[in-house]
Amino acid sequence: MSNNSIIQKIISYIARCQNANGSFSSDIVNAQGKIIGRSETTFVCSLILISLRECSHYQQAKIIIDKGLAFLISEQSNKATWNYWQRNHENNKDKHCPDDCDDTSLALTALSLYKPEYITPKLLARIVKNLIACEEKPGGPYHTWILPNTLSKAWHDLDPVVNANIAYFLKLQDISSPEIKKFLDKKTSSKYYTNPLVTLYFIYKAFPQSKAIATIFDLRTKDNVWGSDLNNALALTTLLRLDYERKKIKKECAVLMNSALNNSWQSEPLYIEENKDVPHYAGSAALTAALALEALSLYLKTEIQPRPSIAILENKKIVKTIRQRLAFLPPPTQQTLKTYLRILIENKHGHGIIYLPFAFASSLHIPITFSRKIAVSLSCANLYGWLAYAIYDNIMDDNADQCLLPLANTCLREVCRLYTRLIPKSAQNIFTNIMDAMEYANAWEYEHCQLKLRDGLVHAQTPPRFPKKYLANKSLPHALGPITILLLQGYAPVSLEIKAVQGFFEEYLAARQLNDDAHDWYEDLGKGRLNAANVPVLKHYFSLSPLPFSVHSIPKILVELFWKKELKNIALQIIDHTREARCHLSILSTILNIQYLEKLLIPAEQAAQQALHEQKQSQAFLKAFSK
Repeated sequence: MSNNSIIQKIISYIARCQNANGSFSSDIVNAQGKIIGRSETTFVCSLILISLRECSHYQQAKIIIDKGLAFLISEQSNKATWNYWQRNHENNKDKHCPDDCDDTSLALTALSLYKPEYITPKLLARIVKNLIACEEKPGGPYHTWILPNTLSKAWHDLDPVVNANIAYFLKLQDISSPEIKKFLDKKTSSKYYTNPLVTLYFIYKAFPQSKAIATIFDLRTKDNVWGSDLNNALALTTLLRLDYERKKIKKECAVLMNSALNNSWQSEPLYIEENKDVPHYAGSAALTAALALEALSLYLKTEIQPRPSIAILENKKIVKTIRQRLAFLPPPTQQTLKTYLRILIENKHGHGIIYLPFAFASSLHIPITFSRKIAVSLSCANLYGWLAYAIYDNIMDDNADQCLLPLANTCLREVCRLYTRLIPKSAQNIFTNIMDAMEYANAWEYEHCQLKLRDGLVHAQTPPRFPKKYLANKSLPHALGPITILLLQGYAPVSLEIKAVQGFFEEYLAARQLNDDAHDWYEDLGKGRLNAANVPVLKHYFSLSPLPFSVHSIPKILVELFWKKELKNIALQIIDHTREARCHLSILSTILNIQYLEKLLIPAEQAAQQALHEQKQSQAFLKAFSK
């Protein structure tokens, strides 16, 4: 049976276990593992939906999820809380307990994963108020039961798994939980989850730590697995989420796969449901199957090793070409070169920069008349230039030894050699003008982008106005590869097409630089550097206050000004640049499949739109919270 068939078989089993209203039943199990009753809860439904995340693209899984989410929404109280017991169910009439943070956070996690729009600012404000009411101290940890603090201290227990589930939900909302993390570092035994593998599963989902790996293997039984399908699933999921090597747990996954072939799932005890004189546990065959499905989905996902893409293969060729060309350098410099090449290739912009000439050439509608060898040379030129200026920047920032100057100079010399050889003589002024523009931008940055300090403090000053050309020109040589390709196809330097290519890159690079500056505004300010995002913040600050400040202790008002005032302006500027870039692309659409170049715009564009959205959400949250 194929892996895909096995996954579908488990999903079908879970679907058969789902009740008509979207819920799942829980089995009550005694200490000997015997089923002694059945109850209807929200807990099992939430956990099954969360476990289905890795295979939610299957049609039958989508049906399960949609029904389950509808059930969870119907169980929400008017205070945005959930109870363990399904409300108003016949089986649960004699069972009462308050709403709790565990079931609430799990239900909210399921909703966040599949319906993020459900977590509105108004709802999030309500959730935060609930947490504040349950907190032991500001930021956590949090009591299990959602009850007034005036009640008996017996209801104010602090459970690590409950807090881990709260932290995971908050993590999905981009809210960190350092106080919960501190609590979990000290306490890992749970009152409600006595199985240590269950505890590890939840805690290390919220706060992944490699130290869990040794603990998990210590819990193996004599046959080198963890004793049951449920335990195997919990252990394997945790290991895989911690990026443990798949090949080292192949045998353990095979055991779970065998259970999947037979669909031999049991209601294994996962947590304590009642603990009067004799503890009663609860579990569900559907939940065991769902947790096994989560483990196998992760395992099979990592098992697939895609063939190397053309880009990866070409990257290897490019790196090999550069290392062969620079083989004359001394061994220590060779090692440094190797390190720099690895860092640059792994950089988030690496693929787009290095592979650009290949992508541009393959996107042309017209037949191209040059060999792939030329594309390799153009990619080498991009990497040489990037390498040279990375070293120059590091030397200027005192992060690199000046002995690397010969390497940087050699790389820059190679850039000039390659473009002089490739660009037609009649168009050499394009190369000269673009390189001049870059050097002017770098010189302008060194002259204008250092904070002026007096007595170690930042006083009121007139920061520079960042020209658009500066933002783009710092990295404008990225455009040289595509421009050279068009020149080699016979396009004149003054042609509309070449102007459009340069215009596109000017707008794209300006948007990217603004995006980078927005992410680095605080860090750069702390280092005494000015950028296009922190300059308007400083101007705004000094228009309100003449008080100087230390870069080592940046006032909170600067952070507030950035988030509340300046971020929106920066985001709108980024969107304007991407819009202008698309105008240039429209001119190129007759000769070029513009999809690849359009993809270059997406990260900065999405970041800007997300920033605008989050700012709007934050304002709505604060408005709701203040009420």
